[in-house]
Amino acid sequence: MSQYKYDLNETYARVDQLYGLGPRGTHTAWRHGNYVFVGDEVYASKPPKGLADGNDLTFGRLHVIDVSNLEKPKEVAWYEPTDGGVQVVT
Repeated sequence: MSQYKYDLNETYARVDQLYGLGPRGTHTAWRHGNYVFVGDEVYASKPPKGLADGNDLTFGRLHVIDVSNLEKPKEVAWYEPTDGGVQVVT
C-alpha cells in the first residue's frame, strides 16, 4: 500500500494567476494494469471577461501514474485539455 500525492495549487498555478482558484479536487481514479488514471478539476473563483460566474470556467488534468512498483508510484504522463475539465468515464 502506498500514496501518490500532488499539489493542486501548484498544478493549477496558471489558473490561480489568471482567475483565482475556486473549488478543486481529485474526483476519479481507476487502475488498468500497471497504471492508475486520476482525474481532477478546478474552477475559477473570479469570472473571466464575458462570463457571469467564475464557476462557468473549468480546468482539469488527467494524470497517468505508473504503479508497477507499488512502493514508489510515479507520474509518467498527463493530459490537460484547453479551457475544460476532465471527467473520467469507465
